[in-house]
Amino acid sequence: SQNTIMIMFIQIGLPVGVVLGYGLAMLFNSNWQLCFLIESLICFGLAVFIFSFPLVYFSQDLILVEGSENELRVNPNIKKESSILSNLKEILSEMVYLFTGLSNSVVFFGMSVVQYWVDSYMENVLHAESGARFIIFASVCVTSPPFGMLLGGLLGNYVGGYQNKKAIVLCALFSIVSCVFAMLVGLFNTIAVFAVFMWLYFFLICGMTPLETGIIIDALPERLRGDGFSVMNFFLNILGNLPAASVYGMI
Repeated sequence: SQNTIMIMFIQIGLPVGVVLGYGLAMLFNSNWQLCFLIESLICFGLAVFIFSFPLVYFSQDLILVEGSENELRVNPNIKKESSILSNLKEILSEMVYLFTGLSNSVVFFGMSVVQYWVDSYMENVLHAESGARFIIFASVCVTSPPFGMLLGGLLGNYVGGYQNKKAIVLCALFSIVSCVFAMLVGLFNTIAVFAVFMWLYFFLICGMTPLETGIIIDALPERLRGDGFSVMNFFLNILGNLPAASVYGMI
């Protein structure tokens, strides 16, 4: 069950990193070369930190020799990988992986739509001033996703982790309630109510993220989890982030 907590902290790092990046860009907005320099230094330091880890943490083919801290040997429990196409066919045949991944793509679609069009909506429909729009959107982005992921991770850990069947029920509950708040947004024309509902929407859909990520990975055999994670991220972007702004704009 502690794996859920680990995924929760990993997911919380994403919105925190985005907010810090925007803050850095605002701080040095007159010197974009300095922004790229700072980003390069951070990435270089992270690469050095990652390469300092023992190889055993990154390869399922290697395990530590019993009683040794550095000596590695081939893991006898790992089977040789099949071809890419056969792995892909086996991955997509796992229904829990497939449908959970598709639902996660819908979540990313909704988040991308809101991020792209929310400023235009507040300006043209709610007639909010630019300062108010910036404060509301920044406040929601800074507070809602991290707290949602924190709650989702803690609740998931409480019910037994993402490997427990109750985790799927919890994700379904988060999803249904978030849809209710999303539908209520269009019924009110006040900026304050809109901000509250948008905060709750982000809070709930981000609360599903740690559990859904764990469920998707756990649905596959261990030898396919690396490929499965790559396929999942591919579909999250192709079906979620990429078409969101243009499809919603055409609608």
